[in-house]
Amino acid sequence: MKMYLFGGVVIFVFNLAIVKSGLEQRIIGGSTAEIRNFPFYVSIRTYPNNYLCGGAIIDRYWVVTAAQCVYSKYRNNILVVAGTDALNGTGDRYGVYSIHIHPLFNPNARTNDTALLKLTRSVTFGKNISSIALGKDVLSDGKTLELCGFGAFAYPFTSMSSNLKYIEIKSISNAQCSAVLNRQIHNSNLCTKGKSGKGACVGDVGSPLIKRGGFFGKTKLYGIVSWDSSCGQGRPDVYSSIIGARPWIKEITGL
Repeated sequence: MKMYLFGGVVIFVFNLAIVKSGLEQRIIGGSTAEIRNFPFYVSIRTYPNNYLCGGAIIDRYWVVTAAQCVYSKYRNNILVVAGTDALNGTGDRYGVYSIHIHPLFNPNARTNDTALLKLTRSVTFGKNISSIALGKDVLSDGKTLELCGFGAFAYPFTSMSSNLKYIEIKSISNAQCSAVLNRQIHNSNLCTKGKSGKGACVGDVGSPLIKRGGFFGKTKLYGIVSWDSSCGQGRPDVYSSIIGARPWIKEITGL
């Protein structure tokens, strides 16, 4: 089953002005990030310039984000901004040709929380803009990962950061995650846990969780922010798993 949204009835109103929303995931305890180190990062906005979510470039025509960000939205009201680490930066702007929602997306449970945006034109790659490879291997416990995004960098919440932030966090098993959160973690999700004071929180749903490839290896995308449990207060954060979504991503994009 495929879902192609070229417009339609708005079911969820998640149009976020650049400051606050329950949908937003904010990087707590983050350090300033330079876009050249995260050139695949994009901000997804609604016209004229309202921040909505984060995302990642996976091909010249394709961006991956969280389904909850764009579920039943009008594609002609969305733009993708690449090549800037400033919240209000202009960067390179791309229109959206079509929105593809994972057919098993459950907006209440936030399972299979993955969406693909096909752009209206090819992304121009350069020093500050490029794609990221998709992860293939299941992450074992304790792997060092990085999460980047905009948002409050302290708890309790403050206004969103004007600059991109990043943190290092560790992977944990879904079983561990489930035990700590006292709820079932679906196999379409993966979890991380950071030190107290570091993590996602209530701006960057859809933002990329990556694993650096070392000197010779490729940096790869393993998750996109779906929901948090404690805003950097030492409990796990939950992502939509790229590995779980790969068969569907390949079906839609050929990647």
